[in-house]
Amino acid sequence: MTTQFSNDKLLIRIGERLKEAREAKGLSQQQFADICEVEKSTISRIERGVVNSSIITLAHIIEHLELELWEFLRFED
Repeated sequence: MTTQFSNDKLLIRIGERLKEAREAKGLSQQQFADICEVEKSTISRIERGVVNSSIITLAHIIEHLELELWEFLRFED
């Protein structure tokens, strides 16, 4: 079985998607971090694809974007 993404590419795609969704809401990283009750550095690291967040953390953050986790993680290429 082959995977569509390497781990690094997947983290980058997740980060890009998070940034796009946050910016679509008109929120800065700091504003969004405050809403999510996480550090700004957490949002920054996820958006840059340099951290592999737990699914729990990701679900918590995505909830504040008013998205479903399955919807957020669905990649069609």
